[in-house]
This record gives sequence, structure tokens and C-alpha cells, in this order.
Amino acid sequence: MKITEIKTQIVNLDFRNAILVQIQTDENITGISETVMKRKTRTIEQSILELRRSLLGKDPTEIEDLWEKMYRDSFWVGGPMHSTAISAIDCALWDILGKSCGVPVYKLHGGSTRKRIHV
Repeated sequence: MKITEIKTQIVNLDFRNAILVQIQTDENITGISETVMKRKTRTIEQSILELRRSLLGKDPTEIEDLWEKMYRDSFWVGGPMHSTAISAIDCALWDILGKSCGVPVYKLHGGSTRKRIHV
């Protein structure tokens, strides 16, 4: 499986904007995530699109390797804006892995810890 496209869409939530991220694969599996950073929407979106260049053609199930490369191969390593962009991509990659395995992502992370939550 290979990453064929990464798209973003800004969604207005009235009090702030969210960025939706879609990662598409050659096996027609799409991973979806969202992120928010107040007052930095366009900056985060551009950071995600910059990271896209290094991800196209890569195996989306190699999540740890891709994360390390996104983090370490940047000119400015770390920081909240860089980490927010990586986090959005990371969540979409986990979504792809869960869909390809036929299980929800929480199962990949060790399963549930509660059956109910008191609200």
C-alpha cells in the first residue's frame, strides 16, 4: 500500500477553525483526522502540505518510521506548530492502519479501558 495524496480542508467552527486531513492510498483506503490551533490555521495547513512531499509514495502503515522522518528531517525540529501538523498526519495514518486491519484504532492501541463513562 502506498500514499497517493494528502488533502486538507479548513472548516469554520465559529469560535475557531479546524483543519481536516485526508490521506489517500492506492488501495482506496482513506485516513481522516482533524486538528486545531487557534489563530494559526493557515500556517498549520501549509506545514501539513509541506510534509506531504516526503510522504507521497510511502507505505502508510510504517507509522513510526514516517513520524521519525517528519520530525527529524525538518529544518526546525519540534515546536507546537510542527508537532500539530505531524499529529494530524499521524492520526490519519493510524486510521488507515485500523481500516486496513478491519479494527477500530483503539484496538490497535491496546483495547478499551471502560465500558461506560458517567456523564
